[in-house]
Amino acid sequence: MEFCEHCNNLLLPDIKSDEPENWVYKCRVCGHTVPVEDSTVTTHRLMEPEGDTDAGLREKLVQGIVSCPYYTRHKSVCKNCSFHTMVLFQDKWGRYAEAMRFLDVCPRCSNVQHVDVETGE
Repeated sequence: MEFCEHCNNLLLPDIKSDEPENWVYKCRVCGHTVPVEDSTVTTHRLMEPEGDTDAGLREKLVQGIVSCPYYTRHKSVCKNCSFHTMVLFQDKWGRYAEAMRFLDVCPRCSNVQHVDVETGE
């Protein structure tokens, strides 16, 4: 992370060219620019690696959701193991991307349940 030497605010990438030697960091507050010295690009791939099965990928996704402290936890009973707390998240991927669809994940058994928005169950 880069910070502005004039006002100490965060410098953000200001990429106006495909050529890495023309990339700069720019301060949104005072407009100060600094050339990018390290043009390393970091990529976070969300595609499954070779050899991963759908079940393995689903398990990784569920564990990531359960372990993330930013997802809402609420009182609801798991239909699989009767655990009393579920993790709620919105399904934005797959075939239901257009519809607002909520899912509950059980932290104990990783069971995924669909939530009916009308009834809350």
